[in-house]
Amino acid sequence: MDDTSPLMRLSSLLIVSLTFLAAAGLSLVAAGFAVTGMEHSTEIAVRRTLDKTGHDWAEVTADGLRVVLNGTAPDEANRFTAISVVGGTVDAARIIDEMQVTPTEDLAPPRFSVEILRNESGISRVAICARKRTMSFARGPQSDLRQIAVSRAISI
Repeated sequence: MDDTSPLMRLSSLLIVSLTFLAAAGLSLVAAGFAVTGMEHSTEIAVRRTLDKTGHDWAEVTADGLRVVLNGTAPDEANRFTAISVVGGTVDAARIIDEMQVTPTEDLAPPRFSVEILRNESGISRVAICARKRTMSFARGPQSDLRQIAVSRAISI
C-alpha cells in the first residue's frame, strides 16, 4: 500500500505547478525586458546613423524587429538616401517606410506650338518650345520627310 496521504500528494502537485507557473512568469518578464532593450538600442543606432549623414528630419521608431521611419523629406532623393543609410545599419527587410516628401511647386507644362506653312517649295513646319527656347525647322513636302526618316532609321 501507499504510505503517502492524499494531502501530501496534493501539496507536492501544487508545489510543482506553482514552480512551473513562476518560471513561466519570470520568462515573460525577462522577454519583455529583452525586447525593450533591443528596440531601444536599435533606435539609438539608427538615430545616430541618420544624424551623422544629415537626415535629422527623419524620425525612428522600433517595433520588435521592425524599424519604422517617419518624417517629411525635403525631396525624393533625400528620402531614398535615408532608407539606404538605415539599410546599412539594420537589415533592409526590417525597414518600414512611412516618410512623406515635401510637395514640389506646381509646374506649368511648357508651351509648345507647331506652325505649318505652305509655300511654292512645299510644306514647312516650325516647332517652338517656350521652356528651352528652341526651335526646330522642317522643310519640304510631307512625303519627302517620311522617306528621309525611314531611310535614316534603316541606315542606323
